[in-house]
Amino acid sequence: KRYKKEGEKSMEVARVALDNDDYNEALKIYQYVIREFPSSPNFLLARLGLMHTHEARLRNSYPVNLDSVRTLIVNYQKFISQYPENNNSIDAARNEALLYANYLDEKDSAVHILNNLISNPRSSPTLRARAKLDLGDIYLLLNQPWESSLLYSQVEKTQKENQIGYDAKLKNAKLSYYKGDFKLAQEHLDILKE
Repeated sequence: KRYKKEGEKSMEVARVALDNDDYNEALKIYQYVIREFPSSPNFLLARLGLMHTHEARLRNSYPVNLDSVRTLIVNYQKFISQYPENNNSIDAARNEALLYANYLDEKDSAVHILNNLISNPRSSPTLRARAKLDLGDIYLLLNQPWESSLLYSQVEKTQKENQIGYDAKLKNAKLSYYKGDFKLAQEHLDILKE
């Protein structure tokens, strides 16, 4: 509160609290920034951080409350509809899709949202690659391993020297291993070792 620079320091402390699983403090700080700095650039980031904090708390609770998941999806949808031109709404849509796929078992909704993200020209290449990885995971759950492999390979090709590209290569290696193609899996893993 001491630094009044539109809540910048508060946002840093909130991120640290969230990273350290101190959800109550993160929520308090994000709510403070939303309340005190409604016209600052940190306002939207604080709203998104508030939703991320609720999502992190939800992920680390057992059993997962499905009503909380639906409420969080509604919050993401409100954010996206209020700020459709903001790049943060694209990130919010990805999180919404993951909630549909992982908690509500509505994979068709998740696939639709992720395909829209991938085809959106405003999506950054990194976000597009993450959406493709998520979509590949969902296709695995839908028993479509070839679609998954195709998406992982696309991410490998576009993100060669990034962590996302390495993750895609590892996912492809695991997929090859579980399909019984041990030679191809070993080739993927040898490349990753280098």
